[in-house]
Amino acid sequence: MSTIVLRSVKGSPLTNTEVDTNFSNLNTDKVEKTAAAITGGTIDGTSVGATTASTGAFTSLTATSGVVSANSSTDALRITQTGTGNALVVEDATNPDASPFVVDTSGNVIRGNATALTAPGIASTAQLTPGVQSHGTGNSSSAVAGFGWNATSTFSPQYILARSRGASVGTFGVVASGDNLGGLTFNGDDGTAFIRAANIVAQVDGTPGTNDMPGRLLLSTTPDGSDTPVERVRITSAGKTGFATAAPAATVHVAGDTILSNVNVLGASYDSVFFSVAAEELTPSDLFFSPDGLKMYIIGTTGDDVNEYNLSTAWVVSSAVYSTVFSVSSQDTNPSGIFFRADGTKMYVVGSTGDAVYQYTLSTPWSIATASYDNISFSVAAEATPNGLWFRPNGLSMYMVGSTGDAVYQYTLSTAWNVSTATFLQSFSVAGQESIPNVVTFTGDGSRMFVMGQTGDDVNVYNLTIPWDISTSAFVNVFSVSGQDTSPVGLYVKPDGTKMYIVGSTTDTVYQYTVPSIDIQLTGPTSVASLDVQQDLNVYGNTTGSFRNNGFKENIGGQYFNLVSQADIGTAPNEIPLNQYLGEMAYMNSESVVIQPQASAVPNGIGDMVFELASNTSLLIKVKGSDGTVRSVTLTLA
Repeated sequence: MSTIVLRSVKGSPLTNTEVDTNFSNLNTDKVEKTAAAITGGTIDGTSVGATTASTGAFTSLTATSGVVSANSSTDALRITQTGTGNALVVEDATNPDASPFVVDTSGNVIRGNATALTAPGIASTAQLTPGVQSHGTGNSSSAVAGFGWNATSTFSPQYILARSRGASVGTFGVVASGDNLGGLTFNGDDGTAFIRAANIVAQVDGTPGTNDMPGRLLLSTTPDGSDTPVERVRITSAGKTGFATAAPAATVHVAGDTILSNVNVLGASYDSVFFSVAAEELTPSDLFFSPDGLKMYIIGTTGDDVNEYNLSTAWVVSSAVYSTVFSVSSQDTNPSGIFFRADGTKMYVVGSTGDAVYQYTLSTPWSIATASYDNISFSVAAEATPNGLWFRPNGLSMYMVGSTGDAVYQYTLSTAWNVSTATFLQSFSVAGQESIPNVVTFTGDGSRMFVMGQTGDDVNVYNLTIPWDISTSAFVNVFSVSGQDTSPVGLYVKPDGTKMYIVGSTTDTVYQYTVPSIDIQLTGPTSVASLDVQQDLNVYGNTTGSFRNNGFKENIGGQYFNLVSQADIGTAPNEIPLNQYLGEMAYMNSESVVIQPQASAVPNGIGDMVFELASNTSLLIKVKGSDGTVRSVTLTLA
């Protein structure tokens, strides 16, 4: 193939003079010919074919197609911009193109926009101009991707970020501990500029060496009201993951309140276990259980009363036996919802005759035979048909659902558990899922809300991004109970999330369901600042931190002191108060305390004591004193 070099330094530019396909009659001072041909184009409007050397200049080049081919050690094609314009503009439409491919005067490569834009990077709020940019108004046009095709298992498309401390491009300089190696920054437009919302950053995590580059990952999000991301999660070079701590001391290290929960009624299944309450109540409206599952309560509008049942087998409704009744007709002749405080000393009833919540005291916990009206009530008349009732475990928030407004209503109590101090806070519509809602309940941590109604005959599940704040509710899914009753009126979810119960007014029966759940297993050293246990928790290893009871039975074990707590919830000496901190590996009811010797153990902190089984007949006890010295004594076993 020939190469044609057009020069502007010899003579005038090419004119419209016709030339043949071999350039035989083209003035030689216009074109310099070194080989074969250019075909299928025009230079300044003149058709050209090939051959005949000459020099010249042109202001435009139009071609059906073009190829630049070279076989030399120099550049195949060089574009030098000595002015202020872009070095290269490629348009896919008529000039000017709204979304061209541009190499600007600074060397920035921009696709989809005529000029380069700025955005902050991972290190600061300062605006940067990325050297390679892709712009677009749609998902496809703004996307950047790497596609790879290869039959080998080790192949994959890659985006490589590499950092050096070299002073100039191409020179090597070893990085140092703490250096940023690269990252992803997620920015949003605040109306005037792009602001950082989150970062994922890789850093050097230690001193590098030859073929030795320890690394860590940092995940950061920007708090509301700020423009600077804050580190939330760190994964170290040792594989330790820290949540809300920059110095994780274990495989998983959580600093701050921690919730472990698995309550999901979407996977519930009917147990084929049921219990009829027709002998006591022909129009049940709600139900409730004691925390130990040995008491069940049914409220209804036929007798305008609360019926109490004893369960010989905890949480198995078929074992229920009727015990006694308590009338609430003096307060309301259409009671529709019931709730008990966790210690069983307070009962609350909502009714649609007086459109109010009524408060009662039980002198003997969980025995409605000892109940008495406190002469304390709170009007919810803004909702003409109040139904279900629920309270937050601290007694400072009350929730009610109504079928007139098809909404859940939230109230704030200035004095815990005193409904006369309630004030309306906000409401959340459930009309999109249920037009006759009649019960509302929550998980123990307030992160999930359940609303059941008679239009869909189902349980609607909502997630709360801020626990106990219904304004943050988002519908998740629905679970039908129509196979058991077509008029479900009462719902109760067992505190540990493993069982669900409904009562229906079509069959006047309580039905029992199993909800899939898991035991939470923590192995190895576990460090938490505050652990809120929502499931059975088994800890194997050195456990530090504090634990809080929230109405769930807990099974907590430690490697050094194997403490097991499975007490009931309540105020008795052998019970655990609701939502109270149990201390750092100290429990109010350690019914079974087992010293668990180890094959090899070293006390960590001052005052720590460990037991080491030296042999079948000797036990070594080690204690770390306040001076930091570990002292030991050997006990001989018989």
